[in-house]
This record gives sequence, C-alpha cells and structure tokens, in this order.
Amino acid sequence: MRGSGGERLEPAIIDNSPTIISALDADERRFAIRVAGPTALLVAKLIKIGERLDAPTRLAAKDGLDVLRILQTTEPEMLASTLRRLDADPLSTEVTGTALQLFQSEGTSPHGALATLSAQAVGVLADPGTTAASLSFLVEDLLDCYETPG
Repeated sequence: MRGSGGERLEPAIIDNSPTIISALDADERRFAIRVAGPTALLVAKLIKIGERLDAPTRLAAKDGLDVLRILQTTEPEMLASTLRRLDADPLSTEVTGTALQLFQSEGTSPHGALATLSAQAVGVLADPGTTAASLSFLVEDLLDCYETPG
C-alpha cells in the first residue's frame, strides 16, 4: 500500500485515551488530549515499514526497534484484544488487516524484516541475534493471542 501516510492513522481514532499534557517549565496550564494507544501506534509503524519494504534505502532501523519496544512493554492480550476491535471496525479494518499480514510475513522469523530492523537498531548495545529472536517470539505470542481470544 502506498499513499500519503494518512491511511495508517485510522486506528488512532479508535484506540486512544485522554492524557494530561502540561508544560515542563513554570507554566501551570494543563490540557487533556486524546493520545493514540499502543496498538494504534503499532499498526502505524507496521504500515510505515510495509510501505518501505520495496525501497530499502527508506527503511529506518529505529522503526523496527519501536515495534519491539511496544511489544515488550504492552501485554499481548491487550494488544490482541484491541487488534480484534480495530479489525472489526469498518474505519480501520483494511489498515489493521494489512498490519496483521505484515506481522505474519515479516515478523514471525528472526530473519524477517521486522527482526532484522530491530537487530540493526540495537547496534552494540545488545546482542542483535537475541534482539531478532525476541521480536519474532513476541510477534508469535501476540498472533497466538489474537487468534485465540480469551
């Protein structure tokens, strides 16, 4: 899928929650702003990566690491539940289906594009092989939760 990038944002309309935003300095103003949830962010990252697979020079290793960090910090059952909700909503079903296909094709192997990108991003800070294996394990876990509700 190729487009302006707006097509990856539909899930944020559904998966979001109010968050209080305040200044870092002495300004005391505070605002409640709806912020995209982790599943919406995950779908957006996957779509972005998928759009760039045919143009490897446009791929950013950081995007793979962002996927890994979301998977590491969010319970797979919660992600799976929200993915099912996004997949069932006409507004986000297409983009969610595309993200799930990318998870299947590029995320379940330590040699897939998602694992490779995350491994490249860690550089010398962590073992790239362990990072790639972790990502593929977490993707498998999420997909198992998605396919087996409850």
